[in-house]
Amino acid sequence: MKKGKNKLEYSFTPNKEYIRETCDMSPEAKMKWLEEANRFVRKVVSEKKMEKWRKITGKDRPR
Repeated sequence: MKKGKNKLEYSFTPNKEYIRETCDMSPEAKMKWLEEANRFVRKVVSEKKMEKWRKITGKDRPR
């Protein structure tokens, strides 16, 4: 994951090897990976910053 110019900007650019590995994953394994990534982000990112991200992305609905 790379941090962009803006403090709220992050990006993830998978390489070809990672894409090949992901293609071989079952749908259940992909869902587990996404859920783990979501838990990690929610653990390390403050609620205030999460709210900013939701507003920027247009996903500012309450959870």
